[in-house]
Amino acid sequence: MRFVFSICMLIMLGQSEVRADERSSAIQEVITNQISAFLSDDVDKAYGFASSNIKKVFPSPQSFGRMVQNGYPMIWRPESFEFLELREGAEDLFQGILITDGEDAKHIIIYQMAKEQGAWKIDGVRVRSLPAKSI
Repeated sequence: MRFVFSICMLIMLGQSEVRADERSSAIQEVITNQISAFLSDDVDKAYGFASSNIKKVFPSPQSFGRMVQNGYPMIWRPESFEFLELREGAEDLFQGILITDGEDAKHIIIYQMAKEQGAWKIDGVRVRSLPAKSI
């Protein structure tokens, strides 16, 4: 009986990991696609990855694009980026990424992700710039 219980637990844990991997992949795809849209100056496409909460504050792709370009230049024009850990909050998920900007400065960006009508949307970002390397 204990053996059957152990097998059931392993199967459930495995399914949980698969779902977490699927969420992580889907979220990373959304963020990558939005950054690609910014790099192509396609604010209409980038706006499509924003949540309804963001769209209430920035009711047009142009106002959204200006906000990102002026307030988050490292996201608008990253030199490179890599994904960090995905964390669960009470209602949303939080995806960390490390961005290197055009001046070789590094920033940790925490993307707040919300699921809307079955699709992951970007519901906000928080930026933490890392100190420059000591010479």
